[in-house]
Amino acid sequence: MTTINDLPPEILVHIFSYVLESETQENFVKNVAKVCRMWEEASKDASLWRYFDGTLSFPILKNYSKKGYLRQTKELVFSTLKKIKLKKNDNDKINNFKLLITKIYENMQELKCINFSNAIEFLETPIGNVLIESSSCCIGLQKMIVNDKNFVYYPAFSYNLFNNFIEFHGPKLVSLDFSNIFLKGVKELLLNIASSCPNLEELIVQNLSKLSSSPIFPIEVMQNGLPKLKVLRLGYTFILQQKPSVKYKGFPNLEVFTYPSHSNYHFIDTHFKKLLMKSPNLKVLDIRGTHISCAAVSSLPASNVERLYVSHTRLL
Repeated sequence: MTTINDLPPEILVHIFSYVLESETQENFVKNVAKVCRMWEEASKDASLWRYFDGTLSFPILKNYSKKGYLRQTKELVFSTLKKIKLKKNDNDKINNFKLLITKIYENMQELKCINFSNAIEFLETPIGNVLIESSSCCIGLQKMIVNDKNFVYYPAFSYNLFNNFIEFHGPKLVSLDFSNIFLKGVKELLLNIASSCPNLEELIVQNLSKLSSSPIFPIEVMQNGLPKLKVLRLGYTFILQQKPSVKYKGFPNLEVFTYPSHSNYHFIDTHFKKLLMKSPNLKVLDIRGTHISCAAVSSLPASNVERLYVSHTRLL
């Protein structure tokens, strides 16, 4: 009688790929991979680990990387770091940790995206510098997510933490997400992105902790520096800064623009037009809580808008 153990390993791996569509990797390892030796071997196939979801412990991340299971990983959600206490003067421990992280990165040569959400509490420590700076090993890196949790993390991060990362990976970066953190020096960060990331297609800076003064978004500088931008998501009250220039490049490839707020008096018609009047491909527009006029919205050249969010505006 034929049993599941008679299946070729590649068929078993294919079945496991469907399991992972609905199960976390932690549950997969605990409940599926340990059924028998054959299943355990099949579970280590590198094709199953193109996405590392961060539910497994850091020692497992280290071990899987060392054994080559993550050689095809394209997106890495860092595992939660525990019991790692380093001070600025712990140079030996810092160097050892740097060697460890560098080795993990070096074993993931196909990596395209790093997500630091599970390690967010360490980013303002020497560990954070190691996690971010050591990513220079990932020559194909295109995307970084700082915190995709729907809460704002304290204490404040300085924009300097990300400068070297942006400058090193800049030309290859296609997506940056700095949401859900308490960030100091937002304008300086944006200027660095504009000067370093000419191929960026997605920029997300939303749900920032409310600062003593609203951050600046320099419209023309961002348009000049990010000509390929398709997605721009702003949140909380940015001060949109524009120059009285007659000529401006706009965002010709922009498809998604979101800037929701409870009551935003800073976003006016002139800003709205300067941002979007050269975006004919716009498909998603979210201006909830702003005070944009009906005339300004009607003047947009975008005829293929699929989703429009205007609650709490005078457009209603």
